[in-house]
Amino acid sequence: MLLGTELYHFAPLPGLVLIPLSIAAATVFDSWLIAFWMRAGIQLESVHGGFLLPTGAAGFVAATTAATAGLTALAISCLAVGPCGG
Repeated sequence: MLLGTELYHFAPLPGLVLIPLSIAAATVFDSWLIAFWMRAGIQLESVHGGFLLPTGAAGFVAATTAATAGLTALAISCLAVGPCGG
């Protein structure tokens, strides 16, 4: 996502393609990760708060990158979902 934002400053069209693709990839990864955790039956004692960082932070980073590229609706959507995990 951050690479897409930097690319947007120099080449807007490839940046506008890369940002939504990377947001979609992060969403798929977060969904897979949460589903894996739920299926595996992990004990609560073995879960650390840092494990939630990839799922929680992806929404906030996605909102920032989408807003930078002018994708306002996508940015608001990512910000709304950010606390929920990707």
